[in-house]
Amino acid sequence: MDDKKVLEELKSCMDCKICMEECDTFTITQNEIQSPNGRLKIAEKIFINDKISENELISIYTCTLCAICDLICPQNINITEIMHATKVRL
Repeated sequence: MDDKKVLEELKSCMDCKICMEECDTFTITQNEIQSPNGRLKIAEKIFINDKISENELISIYTCTLCAICDLICPQNINITEIMHATKVRL
């Protein structure tokens, strides 16, 4: 996924947080930064070249790429593909 496509998908997020309901890492940590919604916000920072914290970096790498969030996103955002592209960019 190229940078332009990633940014388009990131901007289509409604911030509904439905993706958080099924995320294993969020369920375990109860930390929004370790949810698909939180990770999308971090990914946007990365793709616009903003600095991220060490905790934000850890959050990106704790995504298991299980793709459950992709299945329940009402906007059909390919969150898993964005996370993969984000990891590659780092």
